Amino acid sequence: MLDAAQADPLFEQLKAWRLATAEGKPAYTVLHNSTLAEIVQARPRDPDALLEIKGISKTKLERYGEQLLALVVGAQDRG
Repeated sequence: MLDAAQADPLFEQLKAWRLATAEGKPAYTVLHNSTLAEIVQARPRDPDALLEIKGISKTKLERYGEQLLALVVGAQDRG
């Protein structure tokens, strides 16, 4: 699953967002690559769908949910 997701432009957008969000900390402290890959595969469109993804806790949903959903929706609008 990770290999297929890595070929998707959304994966690179999510990685860039994660790096900026990490603010100098290791990027995996924001979200792991496997979580980003699941987001790419699932393409969640609402907070409940995002919360179903492994690695997305209620805290991470509150902290990053709007940004993640905006990236996913933006990618779908462009695709």
